[in-house]
Amino acid sequence: MAAFDFINVKKSPPGKSDNYQIAAVAKDGTRHIPDYPNFLTPRRGVTRVIEFDLSAEQISHFEIRPFLGRDRFYFDGLKLPKRSVHPSATAPTILIPVNGKEADITSNGLYPAKLRVQVLKGKRAYGVASRGMQGWVKMTEEPFENTDSMTTVIYEIKGLAVKNCSFNCFDADGAKIPVGGRHSFTSNPQGFTVGYRETNIPIERIDHIELSIGDSN
Repeated sequence: MAAFDFINVKKSPPGKSDNYQIAAVAKDGTRHIPDYPNFLTPRRGVTRVIEFDLSAEQISHFEIRPFLGRDRFYFDGLKLPKRSVHPSATAPTILIPVNGKEADITSNGLYPAKLRVQVLKGKRAYGVASRGMQGWVKMTEEPFENTDSMTTVIYEIKGLAVKNCSFNCFDADGAKIPVGGRHSFTSNPQGFTVGYRETNIPIERIDHIELSIGDSN
């Protein structure tokens, strides 16, 4: 994600649009334009956070240019596959290794959706929010509370909206540990789910976590 804060913004002359498009230019020269927003109208003092499908290390620079509209394209004679009468297969359970330490894991277990899970010490989240095609967890700031008695699991699924995400924690002997704590999430039918689960378990007790999802949209 990148944050853009606009200062010294001047209104365009009559007849010219105030809408602009931001592209991330990768080091290999390719341009990546976000799915949302298609364009933005800079406003003084307003910070916009935009997600690009690139890591910071891959980005050379950003381009801001006038938005000239969307390209139109048409399909001729396209035949869609018939809808299957069989229900979708049950999504697999994803195993998240913890080994008593903080973890930041990405998984292809829900492919083609992208899954990221962070397992953090203490009380690390206080809510969720979304706007358009983006969602995020509201993270707490240091000093973090209850680092010796709580664990927070943050999860993000790109490409899949789900109605329920459940977690089971296990110790090193394979015994299930009661989770407890708060759980909040947000999802969008256009394709994302983000949320968090607080547990009343010190991270040192957790060997691994099993994540499973409920009905998808």
